[in-house]
Amino acid sequence: MYFVILGIRAMEGSSRGWSPNFHKRTPHVIVMSENELRGKGKQIKGKIREEVGKLRNDKKEQVKGKIEQVQGKARENLGKAQRRARKTK
Repeated sequence: MYFVILGIRAMEGSSRGWSPNFHKRTPHVIVMSENELRGKGKQIKGKIREEVGKLRNDKKEQVKGKIEQVQGKARENLGKAQRRARKTK
C-alpha cells in the first residue's frame, strides 16, 4: 500500500519565506510506503515523548522517546528499501 503526500515546491528561488517566483510554484508529490509513513509517525511520537520527559525532568521518559525515534527511523528505512526494491523489479 502506498500513500501520496502533496506539497508545494518552488521551481526557483528560496524554499524558505518569500520567493520572487511564488506564482511559479508547482505541486510536489511524494509517494511513501506504509512502513515509511508509520515510521515517520513513530519518530514524531518519540520526539514528543522525549520533549515531555525533558519538561517533567523524567530521564526514563526521555530514553523511551529516543528509543521510539530509533525504531521509527528503522521502520522508515525498511519502507524505503522495500520501495526501491519494487522499483528495480
